[in-house]
Amino acid sequence: MYTTSVLEAQLVDDGPIKQGHVRDATRSGAEIQGMLDQSRADQVKAEGIAKDKEYNDSLEKRHGWVEFGTGAVVAGSVAFLPEVAAAGVVATAIPVLTDTGSGALEQQIGNVIGDWTESKQQDSGEDVQAQRRAIYAAGEANAESPARNFMEHHSIDRNGSFGQDLEDAWSIGYSRGTSREDQQGQLPQTGE
Repeated sequence: MYTTSVLEAQLVDDGPIKQGHVRDATRSGAEIQGMLDQSRADQVKAEGIAKDKEYNDSLEKRHGWVEFGTGAVVAGSVAFLPEVAAAGVVATAIPVLTDTGSGALEQQIGNVIGDWTESKQQDSGEDVQAQRRAIYAAGEANAESPARNFMEHHSIDRNGSFGQDLEDAWSIGYSRGTSREDQQGQLPQTGE
């Protein structure tokens, strides 16, 4: 809205358009949009990495307990977990509420534990990249919109010299904004 109002302010009572000011306003508005979008995209990436790390760390912890449970022996109505000296855990008895034979229950426990160990590490990279693409696509459209509307409203030929200048201004401004934020902006915050 601000860029649109600045562009419209560059008309002088039925006189010529202040083309230099229009180019500057277009470039500045696009640069600010680029900074905002780069910042949003960086935050999406940082949050995705943090969530993946948290999930993958929990898998590693679970893996230790899974290995502990693979030595379970079923006798009668009790499953005995082996002693784990390194963890300081002595042999543990767990009540079993089934009439299934001990060999069959050991097999079922083994199958469940096997399913747990096959869990894959989480990598949301493709999802994060899709979100980033959407941010940039919307941002580019937002950066371009004020100049496009100005050109249409004032019958400026997009293939003419001034029309091409405005297209270059928003494109360069947007790229400059994303680069500047990436180089000089704040790092994303993930609560760590």
